[in-house]
Amino acid sequence: MEPGKEKIEQIRADLESKRNEWRNIRDLRLRRKRFLEAEGSDRASIRKDREHRDLQKKQDRLAKVIRHIEKRLNRKTARLTGEGAKT
Repeated sequence: MEPGKEKIEQIRADLESKRNEWRNIRDLRLRRKRFLEAEGSDRASIRKDREHRDLQKKQDRLAKVIRHIEKRLNRKTARLTGEGAKT
């Protein structure tokens, strides 16, 4: 396999790993939200809940990392296929 394609496969694997981590954190956050709703908490108190807020922050950070990885993957793919921006 070519070195460029190996690099792309490595980036794709990293991207899939981060997406799985994002999904897991999202599931935990939604579970926490359902639990708090069942207790009778309103939206404001759910947002202020420490655990829910921490999970939301983790999810937001991972979303940013995922966007960066996708950008890197798109650049590598464009360079490899020769479809980069030509000015």
